[in-house]
Amino acid sequence: MYENSTAEKNPELAAVKIPVKLVDWHPNFLSYVGIGTYQTVQVDHPDEGGMLENSVWAALSSVYPAQLYKSPAVENGEKTRELTDVLALSSHGNVLIETKDLAMLASKGSRAHARRVSGVKKQALKGGTQLVGAAKALRRNCKISSSEGKVLNVDLSDKLHCVVIVSELFAENWDEVYEAAASAMRETGELFHVIDYRELVAVLKIARGRDGTLQTVLTKRLEHVLRQQTLNVRSRQAPNSSV
Repeated sequence: MYENSTAEKNPELAAVKIPVKLVDWHPNFLSYVGIGTYQTVQVDHPDEGGMLENSVWAALSSVYPAQLYKSPAVENGEKTRELTDVLALSSHGNVLIETKDLAMLASKGSRAHARRVSGVKKQALKGGTQLVGAAKALRRNCKISSSEGKVLNVDLSDKLHCVVIVSELFAENWDEVYEAAASAMRETGELFHVIDYRELVAVLKIARGRDGTLQTVLTKRLEHVLRQQTLNVRSRQAPNSSV
């Protein structure tokens, strides 16, 4: 008769002791190196706006390796001011970007969601107004220079892509911001977009790192935004699509 000796024994389970120690969380930082410059991103840095600018610069640095500028300057008479947060130049078209953060660290996360959304909308409206001024300055052929003082030659043969990038575009009513962007397009004749950082990354993935394709994707996305009359649009590459 076969005897199942295993069932008659109760061996002790193996135990492993893992010591655990709770300490303060120290986030790392990432440095993105471009041609002649670099930008650093750190998640807990108090300058959230600066970190968002750096993140946008880093995302675009491989698409515009030699023609990407952070905080370029514009001369208007005797005055010099910042043109925009990030400027990308290309023969396929130029992109002007204003970034607007949520200021989560400054508020210590204590603001209610409604107040946070209201704040983002106000910042987006401000960014659109700033981009209207920047676009007009370029069309007036004002002198543009990099933050290091290098004079920039801007090809104005195509429409400008003016992009407001917020930290997060909540699924809310953005009608006021949409109408402001549409008004800016009528006023300047340029192309105005309002997106968040997540959408920027999605658009860059669809464009596969090609600046000419990026212009096409942005334009097609904007056409859909205008048809639907809403900013609540998320981009996703269609299966087996070449663009």
